Amino acid sequence: MDSPFTLYYFFTFLGVHFVSFLLGHEGYQFLLYAVFLIGITLFGGVRLFAVSLYANSENTITKTKLASIYLLSMFGVFSLSALVYFLVPFFRKVVDQLFEKVIRVALIPFAPLIGYLEGFIKGLPIQEEEESIRIPVEELAEIEQKELITKEPLINFPFEWIFIGLAIVAILFVVRYLLKNKPMRLNAELQNIQYENKQIDDAEDKQITHPSSLYQVETSFLREKYIQFELEAHGYDYIRDKSETVREWFERQQWTVDSTFFQTYEEIRYGGKTISSEKANLFVENLESIKKEKFLKKDV
Repeated sequence: MDSPFTLYYFFTFLGVHFVSFLLGHEGYQFLLYAVFLIGITLFGGVRLFAVSLYANSENTITKTKLASIYLLSMFGVFSLSALVYFLVPFFRKVVDQLFEKVIRVALIPFAPLIGYLEGFIKGLPIQEEEESIRIPVEELAEIEQKELITKEPLINFPFEWIFIGLAIVAILFVVRYLLKNKPMRLNAELQNIQYENKQIDDAEDKQITHPSSLYQVETSFLREKYIQFELEAHGYDYIRDKSETVREWFERQQWTVDSTFFQTYEEIRYGGKTISSEKANLFVENLESIKKEKFLKKDV
């Protein structure tokens, strides 16, 4: 079903009634058998009804299939219970015989002690029984009638009906609890699902409003741009030494560029790769700004 409580209930209910059934107290096997089947049937039906009533219809089976499964399950329970009902007397007899044999074997070491106690008890003086008081026949009949009157209420006391009434009250309380609390739990779960869906939608909106660059630029194109820039720089006497790195050359010429410029240069220096259009645009903008600031001044 939908919670471990169901398994606890079935195991506890089955265990208690099965033990009572095995004991066979005063011939109430059939009553315990009937109470067990009624309890299983009512509880299983109520739980299935409560779950199917508040479950999502898209993710559950139809009510016809649910009813079919319930009927087949109850048929299996009834069949198994009937089999147990008719086989228990035989098993009880076998268990009694085995228990008797086990007790006899267990008492073998205590045989000398038991023999000594029997001899001791036989040697005790036996008091003569007092002569029974003779009661007239009429008085004896009245006494027996009074005993029957005093015993009859105890025998006919309707404790079965009281037990059935208490069971019905307990079942009604269980049904009321399920019908009262199940919607709250389902509503809470639905609210959590809606909240999670809202978080997912917000994350998707953020991704849409702040998209990552979908366009890639070939590093070979940027590499050619940089080689062209370096050739133009040499034409304006901004010569780069062979032992200098690009960073050292830019620092010597006091050209200010963005902090990511040199990282982008390391990515494009060999070509054959792609980088984001944002990095490519920023790299080209840095080169163009140096041309405008430094190269045009020399032309003027």
